[in-house]
Amino acid sequence: MCNSKYLPKEVEAELRRLGMGPEDHLGEYWFSNRTEVTQKIRKWFSDVEIQKIESRIRWFTPMGQACLRQVREHICAKIERVHQLHNEAFR
Repeated sequence: MCNSKYLPKEVEAELRRLGMGPEDHLGEYWFSNRTEVTQKIRKWFSDVEIQKIESRIRWFTPMGQACLRQVREHICAKIERVHQLHNEAFR
């Protein structure tokens, strides 16, 4: 499950060279091989840029996906509650 559309092309190419296949989970592969990956991509990116890339990738890990679902559910519940309160206020 490689969702690399948010990665710079150099990072995606390096991950492929390091052995990440099309069925590998991007987040799990990155964090399992973090040291090797970051050493290889330092020629293109600063430490700050690598941290930004990791922040994006973190949302693709199973835990990140679960957090994202919870955040979306929370926001949707709050929006629904605001609509209910708004409707009750104008009755």
